Amino acid sequence: MNSLIRVVSFIALFILSVINIGYTADLRVLAAKKNFIIANQGKAQGVQSKNKYVIVRSVNNKDVTIGTAVVTMVREKKCGLKVLSITNGFMIERGDYLRPAHPATDVRPDTKKRASLIRDFGGNTELWYLYVGFGANTISYPADMKMILDDWKSRPGMSKFSLSIDMAGLYVHVTPNGIAGLVVNGIADRYKYDAYYIQINQYLYGVSMIRYLGQNFGNGPFIRLDGGIAKTVVQSNLPADLALLTNPAGIPGMKPRFPAPSSESGFGFLGGCGWSFDFGGERLLLNANYSYRAVDSESTGTFSFSAGVLF
Repeated sequence: MNSLIRVVSFIALFILSVINIGYTADLRVLAAKKNFIIANQGKAQGVQSKNKYVIVRSVNNKDVTIGTAVVTMVREKKCGLKVLSITNGFMIERGDYLRPAHPATDVRPDTKKRASLIRDFGGNTELWYLYVGFGANTISYPADMKMILDDWKSRPGMSKFSLSIDMAGLYVHVTPNGIAGLVVNGIADRYKYDAYYIQINQYLYGVSMIRYLGQNFGNGPFIRLDGGIAKTVVQSNLPADLALLTNPAGIPGMKPRFPAPSSESGFGFLGGCGWSFDFGGERLLLNANYSYRAVDSESTGTFSFSAGVLF
């Protein structure tokens, strides 16, 4: 009886050791570039050229096969693999691991997709990003508009509020350290005197690019460049009998009476730089930007300082 137990135990240990060799989490993806993977062998054994592996990821504590690859070279504790296929909706990331492939169960033709979908942008990157930011600004208006607004500023009891905002910028990767997309940059400049107010809203609907200058995406210095369509909208509750309503200086985009309709469309651009802090999926961007808008033959320039979240 004891001999039988020893034999069974030996067989069980042998099977477990084989499973552990073939399906260990120690064979980890270190980097993915185009159609090629660099993996750390760790304690995995039997890694040889032309061996086929499936790429596995843990999703909600379950192992999910996301692609297949074949070993092309083995160097000390690392190996290189060529990607054969990738499952729809996935991108290979640092930290995924590999185990020997079993074609009958691991490779399904209907889930294959071109290997160019491999994420070659390093760890901690996403398929797409949303950006929202808020900040303060200093606006340089044309001389005629500045004259009217300065008159308001000089009145006792006048209050002023100004805000810069990046509204729902949507970005995707174009390079490992660069993203591009669409964003709406807005400026609200509000003046209130007694029961009356004037608010000048400026918009820039544009294409935007953010480029990180360091080695890691999401962390360190970056530059930003936007360009697109500019528009100005003036809001006010001033009654028609106030002297200011005659608009003697001709505020761009305003009619002689308030409330004024929105202006014609023009063009604009934004350029800036800043520093980004990566918190593992959410990134805090501190920006210093200059924007220029040319609308109705008039132009305004704005310096802004803002903080935004890219996630």
